[in-house]
Amino acid sequence: MGDVSVVCRRFGEEYSESYRLKEYPLFLTYKNETMEQVDKNWFTPSAIVFSSLDGKPAGQKEEAPANRYTEYSVTRSDAYGIKQEAAEYQYESQHLKEWENWENWLEKNKATVECSIMAVRVGRYVLVRMENTGVVVVSTTTLPEEKKNSDIYLTVTGENCSMWDFKDQLEYEAVEEAAIKPVQLTKYYTETKTGDIPNLDCFGWWTTHSDGIEVTEKPVCITFDTISYQQAKENWHTPLIVVFSAFDKLVNGVLYDEYAVIRSDAYAWNAGAGALETETAFESKWTSWDQWLQDNKNGVKASVTAVRQENTILITLENDGVTIETQVQIPMEKNLPVCLSLSGELCYISNIRIK
Repeated sequence: MGDVSVVCRRFGEEYSESYRLKEYPLFLTYKNETMEQVDKNWFTPSAIVFSSLDGKPAGQKEEAPANRYTEYSVTRSDAYGIKQEAAEYQYESQHLKEWENWENWLEKNKATVECSIMAVRVGRYVLVRMENTGVVVVSTTTLPEEKKNSDIYLTVTGENCSMWDFKDQLEYEAVEEAAIKPVQLTKYYTETKTGDIPNLDCFGWWTTHSDGIEVTEKPVCITFDTISYQQAKENWHTPLIVVFSAFDKLVNGVLYDEYAVIRSDAYAWNAGAGALETETAFESKWTSWDQWLQDNKNGVKASVTAVRQENTILITLENDGVTIETQVQIPMEKNLPVCLSLSGELCYISNIRIK
């Protein structure tokens, strides 16, 4: 496997060298090998855009204040992005001809692959392009106004993967700001109905959530309309629900504990919960994920039903012929209300009705 320079069993366990970003594009290549036992796409490399006093990332959160470490965005090689302390963050992805499916893509990463990153920073804007085995994700991070003259860095880390053989090169022709300034996303839903709670414009990951809807022994049913942005390219650019508890019934609120995130493209993961079980069913009208995403771009109706049985939450999420049934185990010692929150990415949720 060669000399390994970055080994990450947990996310951010180690980091590559930090690269100060300028108006001259940085080209970075490296090798990745994902650990054999994993089964999730995100167990692959990520690029972090950050600033700190010494130009190094904070390996532990407690180091951040002394080092004035600020993380602005995380761009993952599995076509995903996360806004941190950026003023704005956008990303788009595409699959090249060599891409077949996510299962095959992950297996190739386990067998060692060549990866590349291009990154450039002009003023408040940072453009990052990651490529890994036929998957390309391009992100634009808009820095806070007060950081426009600060040194900004990029580092590579990951989870359950090893990266090595890093090689970097600078382009000698500067990029102009207009070339990387983010484009305003186009919206197609100027007139929508408002239901029992406010509509949600989920333009980015984890940017907008509904207030928590408590789940009790009495079943609750939530219906809503959803339309994905025309720029949506992935199945997860659709609604999701968060299962959590908090004193104020808000995601990331007071005494917040997250138990599960359930996406309408039949995918789920648990956080602070115990066992998580899912079962997916496809109606006869479902033909392919491409068509399903196109239907979501055209606008569809969706629903969530949930009920609590002691420390188990039973949830059914249906979106245009795809139904995912989930059982979430809640810690018995939790005395706070367990709630659902609607959210999503690159989609608009309206006409939310609660019964």
